Amino acid sequence: MKSVSLDDFKKAVDKRNTSDHTCRNCGGKVKYSIVEGTYTCKECGFVEWDIYGRIKELLEWNPNLSRIEIATILHVKMRDMNQCFDNGILVNPKSNMLD
Repeated sequence: MKSVSLDDFKKAVDKRNTSDHTCRNCGGKVKYSIVEGTYTCKECGFVEWDIYGRIKELLEWNPNLSRIEIATILHVKMRDMNQCFDNGILVNPKSNMLD
């Protein structure tokens, strides 16, 4: 598994913290949690998951899914999803030739 460099990690955190992402529910300012992959609104408390958060949540409940199954269920592009795995951010316990 490829590990994430500290510089890449810092860049990802900075990108999330400086994004112009606003709450889908009320338009308020949001706080990003890199651990959970969530944007939580400071105004109304609405929680929105990014791709990382959605994959992480799905794998917690269904650890035996392949990458193709995950992409199909979540309606995400394989390229976007694979970045989470290929950069070492997430690990899918199911090793599959279709991955």
